[in-house]
Amino acid sequence: MRKTGIIDDVRILENINERFEKQFREALQKSRRFWAAAELNGRKVDVQIEQSFKFVSSGKFLPMYDFDQKGKMAMKSSDYNAALYYFDLALENSPEDYSILYNRAICELNLGNKSAACEDLKKVKGSGMNVDELIDKECK
Repeated sequence: MRKTGIIDDVRILENINERFEKQFREALQKSRRFWAAAELNGRKVDVQIEQSFKFVSSGKFLPMYDFDQKGKMAMKSSDYNAALYYFDLALENSPEDYSILYNRAICELNLGNKSAACEDLKKVKGSGMNVDELIDKECK
């Protein structure tokens, strides 16, 4: 990305297919006004960044999404056993989804299973989500 905020080069290392790549590049082009140039010491600078995207087929995404939503609804009702069941099902289709892992950890804590909760929280920590305070409190 240039200091002007313009993305002038995109390399796609792995591709689903040519049609999808074309659509992706068109979407990236349309989003260009939302990008902001990097700054260093108050000056705009050119940067090279790496951005990764993970695409999931609808055959995996839809069940994962459905189970995640059911888990969240069960959590709202404080039915942590049911929520845990649904989050486990959701993670079968998306085992590294940090949001689902976090919610499962909260259920595990509410059910008194600190070791499993801490295992999930440590995975979540690697995602960049701020769970340090919770780990410090619960995972001693």
